[in-house]
Amino acid sequence: GLGAFYVGGRVHRAWRHDTVVWDIMFLSAILTTTIAGVFALFSSSQTDVLAAGVALLAIGSAICYDDRQNRRLRLLDLGVIIGMIGFQRMIGVYFPDMHHLVYTHLWALAAFVVAYVYLAFRTRPEAKVRLIMGLLLLSLPTLNAALSEGGGPQLLFLIEHVLIVIAGLIYAYRVATWWGAAGVTLAVLYMLKGYTSLLTIAIGLIVIGAVVYVIVKSDKNRTPPPTIQS
Repeated sequence: GLGAFYVGGRVHRAWRHDTVVWDIMFLSAILTTTIAGVFALFSSSQTDVLAAGVALLAIGSAICYDDRQNRRLRLLDLGVIIGMIGFQRMIGVYFPDMHHLVYTHLWALAAFVVAYVYLAFRTRPEAKVRLIMGLLLLSLPTLNAALSEGGGPQLLFLIEHVLIVIAGLIYAYRVATWWGAAGVTLAVLYMLKGYTSLLTIAIGLIVIGAVVYVIVKSDKNRTPPPTIQS
């Protein structure tokens, strides 16, 4: 049903150049498939869950593709959310012992991808909002796991925020740079509490110093020279 509505709508739009009929058919396919898929996700049959997950992934991909083709991004977030719900449910059914950080990292990755798409379309304020949402999804669950479990999550928290600093410098996103620097600082200070890894602490301090240096230098380069009044 989804395929027939989607293909039929695209053919009608290409043939008649009628976007109204296309929008009606497209939204009908989205609504019908999403409602049916969400109900099927809670089925006791793994086959039904798999079919529902694939259907939600398909409708989410169709939404994102249509927005990308028409360069309007009005339903991009909805498409990503629908697809991620189906994908997460499939993982939960087939891999019930999966660590919760896998799910939060997948959602954070999805938010970063959406932010990048908005940035590519030169809508920087909207990209910033998605970026902050992704950073929250990435940092807070990992921080909670690092404080409660220790070990691997602590190192993961440090590595992630070093990468955030690097990405922020590459894409000139101050919020990401400062966010990553704050995360690295927090991780290093926590590690100093037990003196467990002097090498990791030293690396973290070097990264903090480098980030501060780059930010200060960037601010100086952006400061306009004083004008000389005659």
